[in-house]
Amino acid sequence: MRQAFRPALEPRPTEMRNTEIDYVDTDGFDGIFETALVNRDTVVTVRTPNQRPDWTGRLNAWIAAWNMGKSSDSRRFRGQIPGLTSIDGDTLRELRLLVNSVVDRADDAAKLSVNWFREERVRSRRVELLKPYNLRFHMHTDGNIHLIFFNGDYASQYQQFVTMQADCDENSKVWRRNDVSLTRCRKMQTVGFRDDPENQER
Repeated sequence: MRQAFRPALEPRPTEMRNTEIDYVDTDGFDGIFETALVNRDTVVTVRTPNQRPDWTGRLNAWIAAWNMGKSSDSRRFRGQIPGLTSIDGDTLRELRLLVNSVVDRADDAAKLSVNWFREERVRSRRVELLKPYNLRFHMHTDGNIHLIFFNGDYASQYQQFVTMQADCDENSKVWRRNDVSLTRCRKMQTVGFRDDPENQER
């Protein structure tokens, strides 16, 4: 019987570590991201240049790999978006639909365009590396989306981390592996899309 692939992990670091990576659709991005996961960094923040979750390429493969690591009792990202209650209803619904679409279709997008996702050994390794992390879509002060992966080994520090960073309700401050959440920076007063100047940050 074939055994599941288990990547070798570095010892758990003794202090919180936030590795920030600018998203570029290159092998170099994959290497930096994987190294942070092997090192079991507390937080891995992927900074995208996108105000909508409409990126292409290997970031979809990483989202798909994270999604594959969910447990059987996985939750879905449904209903109200934590931390975005002050945004008008149409914008909130659009964001929710866009984020759901990215997560739901990441697998298909990755199979079409990302070589490593089609290689079982590499894909299995990266699924395992992502299993300790939850996933949060975070809107920065410039309106761009950051993907924040937080290691559950530090779940007791998650609330403090989110409180310092984001404007959100209490439910989104609890670390859960299978939840997909969406927050925004505390300093951000308005959230809009780049092609809608009336809604952009003042």
